[in-house]
Amino acid sequence: MERLRIRCEACEGAIDVPDDVRLVTCQACGAGLVVVREGGAAYTRRDSSLSLAQQPTDRSPGAAIFARASRTPRRGAALFAGFAMALTGAGYAAVSAGAGLTGWSIAGALVTLAGIATVLRAARLVR
Repeated sequence: MERLRIRCEACEGAIDVPDDVRLVTCQACGAGLVVVREGGAAYTRRDSSLSLAQQPTDRSPGAAIFARASRTPRRGAALFAGFAMALTGAGYAAVSAGAGLTGWSIAGALVTLAGIATVLRAARLVR
Protein backbone atom coordinates (compact mmCIF):
# COMPACT_ATOMS: atom_id res chain seq x y z
CA MET A 1 0.00 0.00 0.00
CA GLU A 2 1.44 3.35 -1.05
CA ARG A 3 1.37 6.42 1.16
CA LEU A 4 0.97 10.06 0.18
CA ARG A 5 2.73 12.86 2.03
CA ILE A 6 0.49 15.91 1.99
CA ARG A 7 0.11 19.12 4.00
CA CYS A 8 -2.69 20.00 6.42
CA GLU A 9 -4.71 22.92 5.08
CA ALA A 10 -5.16 24.29 8.60
CA CYS A 11 -1.64 24.24 10.04
CA GLU A 12 0.58 23.20 7.10
CA GLY A 13 1.75 20.15 9.06
CA ALA A 14 2.89 17.09 7.14
CA ILE A 15 0.50 14.14 7.01
CA ASP A 16 1.26 10.63 5.71
CA VAL A 17 -1.92 9.19 4.21
CA PRO A 18 -2.46 5.71 2.75
CA ASP A 19 -3.63 5.97 -0.85
CA ASP A 20 -7.06 4.50 -0.08
CA VAL A 21 -7.94 6.87 2.81
CA ARG A 22 -10.29 9.78 2.14
CA LEU A 23 -10.79 11.29 5.63
CA VAL A 24 -7.97 12.13 8.04
CA THR A 25 -7.35 14.03 11.24
CA CYS A 26 -4.23 16.15 11.43
CA GLN A 27 -2.10 14.91 14.33
CA ALA A 28 -0.64 18.40 14.83
CA CYS A 29 -3.81 20.51 15.07
CA GLY A 30 -6.70 18.01 15.14
CA ALA A 31 -8.44 19.43 12.05
CA GLY A 32 -10.84 17.13 10.21
CA LEU A 33 -9.67 16.94 6.61
CA VAL A 34 -10.87 15.47 3.34
CA VAL A 35 -8.12 14.17 1.05
CA VAL A 36 -8.84 15.46 -2.46
CA ARG A 37 -7.19 13.73 -5.43
CA GLU A 38 -7.36 15.50 -8.80
CA GLY A 39 -5.31 14.75 -11.88
CA GLY A 40 -2.39 13.12 -10.09
CA ALA A 41 -2.24 15.79 -7.37
CA ALA A 42 -3.45 15.37 -3.80
CA TYR A 43 -4.26 18.00 -1.19
CA THR A 44 -6.41 18.43 1.92
CA ARG A 45 -9.56 20.44 2.43
CA ARG A 46 -10.96 21.27 5.85
CA ASP A 47 -14.39 19.87 6.62
CA SER A 48 -15.79 21.07 9.94
CA SER A 49 -18.94 18.98 9.46
CA LEU A 50 -17.02 15.77 10.17
CA SER A 51 -17.44 14.40 13.65
CA LEU A 52 -14.40 12.94 15.38
CA ALA A 53 -15.89 9.46 14.96
CA GLN A 54 -15.81 9.98 11.18
CA GLN A 55 -12.16 11.09 11.16
CA PRO A 56 -9.98 8.00 11.15
CA THR A 57 -6.38 9.15 11.43
CA ASP A 58 -4.52 6.17 10.01
CA ARG A 59 -7.02 3.36 10.47
CA SER A 60 -5.65 3.03 13.98
CA PRO A 61 -8.41 2.48 16.56
CA GLY A 62 -6.14 3.64 19.38
CA ALA A 63 -5.37 6.93 17.63
CA ALA A 64 -9.07 7.58 16.91
CA ILE A 65 -10.06 6.87 20.51
CA PHE A 66 -7.28 9.12 21.84
CA ALA A 67 -8.30 11.96 19.51
CA ARG A 68 -11.94 11.64 20.53
CA ALA A 69 -11.14 11.50 24.26
CA SER A 70 -8.70 14.38 24.19
CA ARG A 71 -11.12 16.76 22.47
CA THR A 72 -14.41 15.86 24.11
CA PRO A 73 -15.16 17.91 27.21
CA ARG A 74 -16.30 15.72 30.06
CA ARG A 75 -19.35 16.96 31.87
CA GLY A 76 -18.45 15.19 35.13
CA ALA A 77 -14.97 16.72 35.17
CA ALA A 78 -16.42 20.19 34.61
CA LEU A 79 -18.94 19.71 37.41
CA PHE A 80 -16.21 18.53 39.78
CA ALA A 81 -13.93 21.44 38.86
CA GLY A 82 -16.78 23.93 39.32
CA PHE A 83 -17.71 22.57 42.75
CA ALA A 84 -14.04 22.57 43.78
CA MET A 85 -13.64 26.18 42.65
CA ALA A 86 -16.81 27.26 44.44
CA LEU A 87 -15.87 25.57 47.72
CA THR A 88 -12.27 26.76 47.61
CA GLY A 89 -13.32 30.32 46.82
CA ALA A 90 -15.94 30.34 49.56
CA GLY A 91 -13.47 29.04 52.12
CA TYR A 92 -10.85 31.53 51.01
CA ALA A 93 -13.34 34.41 51.19
CA ALA A 94 -14.48 33.40 54.69
CA VAL A 95 -10.94 33.08 56.08
CA SER A 96 -9.84 36.33 54.44
CA ALA A 97 -12.89 38.21 55.71
CA GLY A 98 -12.32 36.87 59.23
CA ALA A 99 -8.71 38.11 59.10
CA GLY A 100 -9.84 41.54 57.88
CA LEU A 101 -8.32 41.18 54.43
CA THR A 102 -11.08 42.75 52.36
CA GLY A 103 -9.31 42.63 48.98
CA TRP A 104 -8.51 38.94 49.36
CA SER A 105 -12.04 38.11 50.46
CA ILE A 106 -13.33 39.79 47.29
CA ALA A 107 -10.95 37.63 45.25
CA GLY A 108 -12.31 34.54 47.04
CA ALA A 109 -15.85 35.63 46.25
CA LEU A 110 -14.94 36.01 42.56
CA VAL A 111 -13.46 32.49 42.49
CA THR A 112 -16.67 31.25 44.10
CA LEU A 113 -18.75 32.93 41.39
CA ALA A 114 -16.54 31.48 38.65
CA GLY A 115 -17.02 28.03 40.17
CA ILE A 116 -20.79 28.46 40.29
CA ALA A 117 -20.79 29.62 36.65
CA THR A 118 -18.76 26.54 35.68
CA VAL A 119 -21.21 24.24 37.44
CA LEU A 120 -24.20 25.92 35.75
CA ARG A 121 -22.59 25.62 32.30
CA ALA A 122 -21.63 22.00 32.91
CA ALA A 123 -25.15 21.21 34.10
CA ARG A 124 -26.36 22.97 30.94
CA LEU A 125 -28.60 25.31 32.90
CA VAL A 126 -27.04 28.35 31.19
CA ARG A 127 -24.95 28.80 28.05
